[in-house]
Amino acid sequence: MPRVVYGKHPVEEALRHSGKQVTQVLLDASRRPALESIAQLAQENGFAVSWVDRAELDRLSRNALHQGVVALLPEFGYASVKDFAAQSSDRARVVVALDGVTDPQNLGACLRAAGAFGVDLVVITKDRAAQVTPVVTKAAAGATEVVPLARETNLVQALDVLKKAGFWVYGLEAEAETSLADADLSGNVVVVLGSEGAGLRRLVREHCDHLAHLSAHGPIASLNVAQACAVALYEVFRRRG
Repeated sequence: MPRVVYGKHPVEEALRHSGKQVTQVLLDASRRPALESIAQLAQENGFAVSWVDRAELDRLSRNALHQGVVALLPEFGYASVKDFAAQSSDRARVVVALDGVTDPQNLGACLRAAGAFGVDLVVITKDRAAQVTPVVTKAAAGATEVVPLARETNLVQALDVLKKAGFWVYGLEAEAETSLADADLSGNVVVVLGSEGAGLRRLVREHCDHLAHLSAHGPIASLNVAQACAVALYEVFRRRG
């Protein structure tokens, strides 16, 4: 089945970064003047454009907020942690691992943060976790097209592969004694975030080299996983200049 991407910004990013994978771009014929720039971008990149009625876009997006723009792509292709770890790099790399994040909006927001800061790989779990869907793609605002995403059955094994490749694994835990601001974040780093309700699972926690919390002093008890991901990545990349 083709993958449906909808919304102006996600489709624009797909047109810019998906190579020749976009099979069709469908635009709302009643909004032609406002969408001509997207049609031009598609045509410049050699993609077919169809002007259709809104009902067709509603059907393809399942009545989501598509802004009059839908693109069809092949099924999403996941990366591999083993392949990533085997690649050499002349710079320190950053990986985000999500331990059972189930909310599609949170997954999309984590991917968006990863894309904004230049993360090299995001790892999600195959079971009991959100996967790439049109909702995730919309929330990611184009990051699904630029950030490699691996889907692993066993996150503990994936972390072991990365550790053997020279990565230090930092798990975010609200009760950890050390603040992420005080941690040594140089070199190859994996930042692990837990699920929305339960946090890090015990085995995942035990496979982290270090546990750290995000220092916050306001009256709200905690950040959600997407907010925590953005704050943690800011800290990691701030240290790298």
